Amino acid sequence: MSSRSLFNIIVKVFGLYLLKEALAVSSNIISAILTFNSGNSQLFFTSNILPFVIYSMATFFFIFHSDFIVDKLQLTKYTGDNIDTNIHRTTVLYIAIVILAGYIFVSELPQTCQYFFWYYRDKVYGGESSATFHPGLFISLSKIIISLLIFRYIKSLVLLIDRNRK
Repeated sequence: MSSRSLFNIIVKVFGLYLLKEALAVSSNIISAILTFNSGNSQLFFTSNILPFVIYSMATFFFIFHSDFIVDKLQLTKYTGDNIDTNIHRTTVLYIAIVILAGYIFVSELPQTCQYFFWYYRDKVYGGESSATFHPGLFISLSKIIISLLIFRYIKSLVLLIDRNRK
């Protein structure tokens, strides 16, 4: 494996982490859209658009234009030509995606349980009028579904990320 390939993989893995952060910011935007009638949610919505755009653009460049980033940062300037490893780049991407999807799933599962508990508590002890749907429950469930979809379509995702190598 060449040092350029290794740095491309590292940049793409960092792009996957930025994708996770973009999903977190998008969940804030969804929450603001669900409660858009209040005055504070408009400010909250507009203050999350810029980070979402920045994360999305950075994710796109880190994943699909990693060669450009490696060239501009001159990451291969001080390294040797080859690095002796027998790991294929798609294997590293598989591992990174599994870690990312697992992190999203594991970090959101307790939050989802907490929202279910709050909903149940409000329904049982607060009467019918106080049993409201928490927007955070929708967001946590959507993150869990996204992580499960990442696990389901991991091969297609790796092929999409690594498509410019073929």
